[in-house]
Amino acid sequence: MTRIEYNIEENSTWYNIDGNANRYMILMNMSERCNLDCIYCYEHNKQGRDVNLRKALSKLDKILLRLGNTTDLIIQFSGGEPLLVFESIKEIYTHVSHHYIDNGDWQGDIKFGVSTNGALLTTNMKKWFKQHPRFSLALSFDGTPEAHNKNRCGSYDAIAKNFDFFRRYKIPVKMTIGPQSISDCAAGIKHIHSLGFESTANLVFEDVWGDQEARRRYLQVFAEQLSELVAFYAENFALPRSTLIMPLIGNLSTNQNHPYERNCGLGKTITVIDIDGEEYPCHRFTPMSNNRPLKKIDFGTVSVKPLKCATCPVLAMCPGCGGYNYEYYGDINKKTIFHCEFFLLQVRSAAILTFRDIERIKTNVGLDHLSENQKIIINQRLHSALFAEEYTRPLYLSLMHT
Repeated sequence: MTRIEYNIEENSTWYNIDGNANRYMILMNMSERCNLDCIYCYEHNKQGRDVNLRKALSKLDKILLRLGNTTDLIIQFSGGEPLLVFESIKEIYTHVSHHYIDNGDWQGDIKFGVSTNGALLTTNMKKWFKQHPRFSLALSFDGTPEAHNKNRCGSYDAIAKNFDFFRRYKIPVKMTIGPQSISDCAAGIKHIHSLGFESTANLVFEDVWGDQEARRRYLQVFAEQLSELVAFYAENFALPRSTLIMPLIGNLSTNQNHPYERNCGLGKTITVIDIDGEEYPCHRFTPMSNNRPLKKIDFGTVSVKPLKCATCPVLAMCPGCGGYNYEYYGDINKKTIFHCEFFLLQVRSAAILTFRDIERIKTNVGLDHLSENQKIIINQRLHSALFAEEYTRPLYLSLMHT
């Protein structure tokens, strides 16, 4: 019998859509100013200052010396809104090109990125970015015009004229979901796909969901939205899936001890240069974002708290934020749990979508036509999906019970 090397990763589950995933990131805060005042912004302490170029470049040189010239890098410009100081971005690029790239001293690869709300992009900026292919632009964009305008100060039309330019970078747009837009998140992700973009999406980490009754209503809405997305992706299985429905890790079970690792690179593959040239572990620890800014973290041995989190069988998938943990508790390893039930619904949706994937493979290809290795992969995912569905079923039933 002929074995078919069916591409399970690309046609049935999820695959990596971030080409910069393995690079060390140096994030440079360029300005505390912003042209928008987004409803969920966590940068509470904007003082209206712009980057001190002399200090920032001095710190950048020291970090590059520390990393060594074989490191693959992405230097990411952020803010505030970094395009407010576009000329400073150009100066930093010129400095890095002259001292590290053009002379061949840097043996690793260096790329540049700009995280922007997209509303200030001009014709001259587009021309410059096209002339500098080491750059890519990442767009924050919250879905339907109604939801985006509600979250992001009515800026949809201002960025819509730049959609063609952003598509050229093939980078997923970043969608943030809060109480104001949770009822539109499925429609928003569908809209993002209709425009030719891929989607990363996450719920805010902060405690914004109200009292017990309000939280329950939001959870019910979220469960319905995820069900809509499961049906959409099951039907449109060739689309790269939004991170709102994350892939299940293998061998989920109550007895399986998956090590907890932060999924953002904190302490490993990221550092931040703030506008005053000081270095921080990530942007959540800077004075612009945190009332107790912290430059050094003693990571030590990871001891996850509270016990509810430490013993959770899906802890390894949990999208917690060490920076917000520190802001709220003063401890990067004490996880906030405001989004816990929302996350469990995401796990459940991943399980249901996995069932749909496997059923499609059985129907369209036939398990007997798969290689032994592919059968093993499918069995592992089925095992995890069965566990995840059972583990999250009580929550789901309690929400659906009227």
